[in-house]
Amino acid sequence: WIEWLTWPEAAPGILRLDVADDEARARIVERFEDVLALARSPHRRRVALAMSALEQLLLWCDTANPESEQARLDPRIQVAVSRLCARAEHPLRLSALARACGMSSSRLSHLFREQLGTTPMRYLESHRINQARELLLMTGRSIGAIAAEVGFQDPVWFTRVFRRHVGMSPREFRKRPGEASDTGRKALDVEERRQAERLKRPGS
Repeated sequence: WIEWLTWPEAAPGILRLDVADDEARARIVERFEDVLALARSPHRRRVALAMSALEQLLLWCDTANPESEQARLDPRIQVAVSRLCARAEHPLRLSALARACGMSSSRLSHLFREQLGTTPMRYLESHRINQARELLLMTGRSIGAIAAEVGFQDPVWFTRVFRRHVGMSPREFRKRPGEASDTGRKALDVEERRQAERLKRPGS
């Protein structure tokens, strides 16, 4: 997200973004309200949902930033990125995404790669892994639950994809000193104790 925060400097050490476009401003306000509401809600996926809303908020800010590369993207690609981030936990149908952007699947894939250097599917995969990293560090959810929450129905496949992106397994990532929150570390300790207890049971 750091690359989306290269806002104009109003004063030394103070960044300010003026949003002139009414639609962008309205969407930014809506997403900000969503972040607050979701973070305070009792929903079991509130952290992931709040982070998704925050990412959309920053994306809309980025489209209004005159110093941003995102602002120079084709508007249809901006729509595609916004939709990918908003529904990251759902299966992606390229044809449906292309229809929402007003172009064919082949044209969307070509333009997406031309402007962002990757395909919609790979962009979505990277986004899901970034969400998973945040959840591993910030929450006490199990790895299987986090996998499902970010759109991976198979925990084994999630671990394989995570390792390809991060260079280590989700468990190793969460255990790194100084990385995980106290909640995440405690959750890992509990999970490991449960696994050890299952191994001790007769017939296990």
